[in-house]
Amino acid sequence: MRIIIFFIAFLLVISASLLADDAKSLNDRGVQAYHQQDYDSSMHYFREAQNIEPENKIVDFNLGNALHQQGQYEDAVRNYERAITQEDSTLASESYYNIGNTHFRSGQLDKAIQSYKKALDYNPEDKDTKYNLELALKTKKEQQQQQQQQNQDQQKEDREKKDDEQEQDQENQDQQKDQEQEDQQDQQEQEDQQQKEDEQQQQDQQDRQNQDEQQQQDEQQKEQEQEKQDQSDQQKDQQDQQNPQDQQQPSEQRPMQLDEERAQALLEGLNQDEKEVLKQLIKQKVGVSSYKGKDW
Repeated sequence: MRIIIFFIAFLLVISASLLADDAKSLNDRGVQAYHQQDYDSSMHYFREAQNIEPENKIVDFNLGNALHQQGQYEDAVRNYERAITQEDSTLASESYYNIGNTHFRSGQLDKAIQSYKKALDYNPEDKDTKYNLELALKTKKEQQQQQQQQNQDQQKEDREKKDDEQEQDQENQDQQKDQEQEDQQDQQEQEDQQQKEDEQQQQDQQDRQNQDEQQQQDEQQKEQEQEKQDQSDQQKDQQDQQNPQDQQQPSEQRPMQLDEERAQALLEGLNQDEKEVLKQLIKQKVGVSSYKGKDW
């Protein structure tokens, strides 16, 4: 970038005072230090000259250049603005040009563009100013595109992050749902197993109860049979006591007593051959003359 330094050969030719000569001398020494890139010394000389002659626009401009090189952009802009005057269009154009450069370096592109445009108002044909204006506009456009791309990338990243979070949430929900289903299935299996065990326990208990009841019934039946047997034995003993003569006869000498009803019942329970045999036996024991039933 171009930094304009005005060399003042003669501030005043005839009517210059001693103070003016001192300001000129300090300005010249500041310019010399500036060219030697001794910016600290140049700022010192320019400030001394500015103190001697505060209205000197050239000293203001030169001090702005030295501050610019030191990166003190705000102070540089203030001194460039002090150097602007309507009476000197060239100095005004160069001041706005350097203000634009300072804003450009500090990253304030909008202010730089405005300063370059003002510089062209004073000097429309200045090629350096036109070039810097185009460069500032291009840089701003690139920054806007870059910012737009960054915004789009950020939005894309945010969407992807959100999608990943939603996918992770869905996966967690699915895992939780599967776990709940597994837990429910395990619980159901445990309940089914417990129910089977309870049913088996109830069945075993019922079987034992039935077994106990059956055992009680068997015992009762045995007791009843025993009672019947005891009653039968008792009746038999009573009959034996009532018929003592029959008891004295041997059993094999006692004639078989068979009435008609008992004979008929026996015949109905036998087959035909057995019936014929029994008929003969009945006739012998009972006698034909005493039977009044069916004639075989």
